[in-house]
Amino acid sequence: MAETVFHFEEFARDSGDPPRMEDMRVLVSAIAAEFEDVHALDAPFRARVLDPVSYIAAREYARGLRDAGANGVVYASVRRPAGECVGAFRPRAVGCRGRNAI
Repeated sequence: MAETVFHFEEFARDSGDPPRMEDMRVLVSAIAAEFEDVHALDAPFRARVLDPVSYIAAREYARGLRDAGANGVVYASVRRPAGECVGAFRPRAVGCRGRNAI
């Protein structure tokens, strides 16, 4: 959620729109698969993957994992100290089994 808040605030600030309310949803589900752990990467590469400004290394890393069949990644939040994030490449990896499975 912290990442979404960060980007929404950035978008709103850049748009120059007046203050407004936005409806957002949070989906809750069990993690139902194994994920690649960014914590296990060597420190210099991990720092590039977790860069809070540039997503170039993160996108390349994730694309390679997805193309290789990985379910997704788990990584430290760059917006919330001690926070953990999951990037799922496939809905089934987080327990979604159908249209109404939330």
